[in-house]
Amino acid sequence: MDRTAGVKILLGVVISISLALGTAILVAYDVSLLGALLGMGVFLVVGTLAGALLLRAAIGAYNAMIACHDPEVTVPEPGIGKAMTITFVATLVNLFAGLVLGVLGGGLAGPEEVRAERGGDVIAQFLALPVGLFVMASLLALLLPTTFARAFWVTMCYLSIALVIGGTITAVILLVVP
Repeated sequence: MDRTAGVKILLGVVISISLALGTAILVAYDVSLLGALLGMGVFLVVGTLAGALLLRAAIGAYNAMIACHDPEVTVPEPGIGKAMTITFVATLVNLFAGLVLGVLGGGLAGPEEVRAERGGDVIAQFLALPVGLFVMASLLALLLPTTFARAFWVTMCYLSIALVIGGTITAVILLVVP
């Protein structure tokens, strides 16, 4: 089995599991299916596009940091479609991993009242960070002609840029909202 077939199988499994979990959540919370699908669709398109632009910026930042133009050392910048695919699959895998870790983190902390005191949700978020880094770096190494080490550093650039943008947006909101 070649890499492309393995990635397609992984994508199919992740999408199937995500759809099943999404449907279960909609049924459990009695959410309007049309409203939820519309909201998820808009979020997926806008979020995937933003993630793809961020990924391309992270690859550009990594290539600028290593200050080398040798194609064997740099990470090639994917087209917008491939970048969207990478960020979409990474988001789905991280969503599934986050749900599993959230259940485990909540279970480790105990009932909801105890979990709020012990910070079970925070534990799950800290556990999800290395998983997310590993998932993104693995996908980059699988879908781009690069090594895992370079993909990891691109992922670190991605995370750094996302934190700067998120921090800036948060600061603006805190300054504007009284």
